[in-house]
Amino acid sequence: MAQAYLFVHFREKTTPDGEQVYFGISRDGFHWEAVNDGTPVLWAYYGDKGVRDFTITHSIETGKYYIFATDL
Repeated sequence: MAQAYLFVHFREKTTPDGEQVYFGISRDGFHWEAVNDGTPVLWAYYGDKGVRDFTITHSIETGKYYIFATDL
């Protein structure tokens, strides 16, 4: 199984999609490739419609990964 690093980030709010959820992936931790053609992977539709402070957690019970973020 191939392993990779996942970088979950936002961009500054200079455009409407700035403070959404973006992914980057890297096999070595030095060279990164944007996921989803550089567009947001997840959108915040409620609250201030932007997110920050991501946390990724794994559930042993379900085997799923969850991403939590704070509202602006």
